[in-house]
Amino acid sequence: MLHSGMVLAAPQSGSGKTTITCALLAAMKNRKLAVRAFKSGPDYIDPMFHRQVIGVPSRNLDTFFSGADQIRELYGYDRESFSYSVIEGAMGLYDGLGGTQKEGSAYHLAQTLDLPVVLVLDARGMGRTMVALLAGILQYDRDHRIIGVILNRTSEGFCRTMTPVIEEELGLPVLGCFPVQKSLHLESRHLGLKMPQEMEGLRKQVNQAAEKLEETADLDRMLQLLQSWALLHAFRDGKTKLPKLQEPGKDKGVLQKKKKQHWERINSTHLIEECLKRQKLEGEDENSVKIYTPDADDFVMTPDELKRFMQMNQPTKKERRRGRKPKSTAVSEEKVEPKSKGENLFYTVCWTDNKFRQHWDVLETGQQVMAYLHAHQIADDDALIFMPWAKEHAMDMDGFESYRKTHHYE
Repeated sequence: MLHSGMVLAAPQSGSGKTTITCALLAAMKNRKLAVRAFKSGPDYIDPMFHRQVIGVPSRNLDTFFSGADQIRELYGYDRESFSYSVIEGAMGLYDGLGGTQKEGSAYHLAQTLDLPVVLVLDARGMGRTMVALLAGILQYDRDHRIIGVILNRTSEGFCRTMTPVIEEELGLPVLGCFPVQKSLHLESRHLGLKMPQEMEGLRKQVNQAAEKLEETADLDRMLQLLQSWALLHAFRDGKTKLPKLQEPGKDKGVLQKKKKQHWERINSTHLIEECLKRQKLEGEDENSVKIYTPDADDFVMTPDELKRFMQMNQPTKKERRRGRKPKSTAVSEEKVEPKSKGENLFYTVCWTDNKFRQHWDVLETGQQVMAYLHAHQIADDDALIFMPWAKEHAMDMDGFESYRKTHHYE
């Protein structure tokens, strides 16, 4: 899995960033996720809280005292040992030097590291005004880094009321809320928060906050957004290739991309046979060939159809928590077999680029497919996506030899 990072920021100081950061870190640790933390700016107290929660040193990233290259070097140090990085912002998202410049701000840090931003909005005493406030913040987000918002200090009921309003008008995912927790209060003094060791029962309070955050926020959705961002930007920048996926039934088998990728739609077994003979003469490996029968057409989608399918099949937060399937489905239950233990299912993407070159790739999840389509800027009518359930209608060259004896498509 690619390393995923984020900047947790807010419109202003006192919005509850440190509380939610600590609760989020504890929740991720409870999920057995390898997570580390940073603090934007020179603040040395907040990193002490981070370390108390996850048991891993938290460091500062300050774009005023360090240049861009040094910031990237500090962030990249030992990154391979962790799956996630959470950076707590300072002050307001865009507040930099003197409060008037971008340099030194949390947003500047996100730009330097090419990371997404999750907003923490103090929604206490606010209704529709929060839509206007968020709209203004998004207007300044010219890089489109803000991927979601957590409504702090508001009730679950009001969060459910405001979520469709925010998402429909702004297109900004609402990742849940964090109601006021009287049991958790990070006391302040004139130089900032009290030291962690000065607070009694801090670990217990943070664990309670983590449990509450799991209940009221959609952490699964947030993690999916972070992974999609990391995948999309890695493809875009050419920094990585597709994750190598195991082929079903093989411990170390990898579905490799061929040097010369090619795919065709052929309506005759005789023509397929001729194509395979030609491939053998060219010295291609037989294992690099996958043949879908006409019955597999029932499991082919365009990019737009896949997007709608994923939206329809997105389970609710309660369904995910209880391990249930989504209520609605675009594919009938009899066509979708449950994934058995140890079995890998894959999406096969066939597409043509703007120079009419043909490509195919194999991906493990719908999220990876969508990120892949965005990364390569694939138009809807330039791609065909074979869903995982089409595997029953896929053959290798040996399988085709048996198939052609009983099926002839002229």
